[in-house]
Amino acid sequence: MLAGTYLLGPKHVLPSDVNLIKEQAVIFSSIAEWLVPLYKISVFFALFGTIYAGFEAASRMLYETMGAVVPKIRNVQYKKFMVILSAYLLGVGIPLAISGISIILMLSITLLFIGVVGVIIYGTGAVYFSQKILPPEYKMGKVGTTIAILSILFLAFPLLLLLFI
Repeated sequence: MLAGTYLLGPKHVLPSDVNLIKEQAVIFSSIAEWLVPLYKISVFFALFGTIYAGFEAASRMLYETMGAVVPKIRNVQYKKFMVILSAYLLGVGIPLAISGISIILMLSITLLFIGVVGVIIYGTGAVYFSQKILPPEYKMGKVGTTIAILSILFLAFPLLLLLFI
């Protein structure tokens, strides 16, 4: 981030959308020219690796999480669940892609809920289940529980500020 600010900041260039790879490549070319092709190859593999593995991971995570919350989901086979999820994602994703909404905006909103809000929900659940469900020898101690609760509060604090101020 510091290198990007130093190199792109004076020109008031902010890497975004279509020019993201080209503008970020400036940072690597200033270090060494031979890093630019390596950077482009790494972005290619990171992107398609994420698409390849991410969908399987996300659908499995949704299936397992929803199965724990809504037991009827367990009656549906995982492959059928994956087909339904694929149809839903295509049905929602294609119109969003055609609509021209900024990719960065869609990712920012999605990552807010998957990242921050998701971690708050999972963290709260982990603390609750640790203290209520696990046998005494597996429960977190007072220090661990306090640290976990403080971590959740620190994650929730900016979100609460946005909602109530």
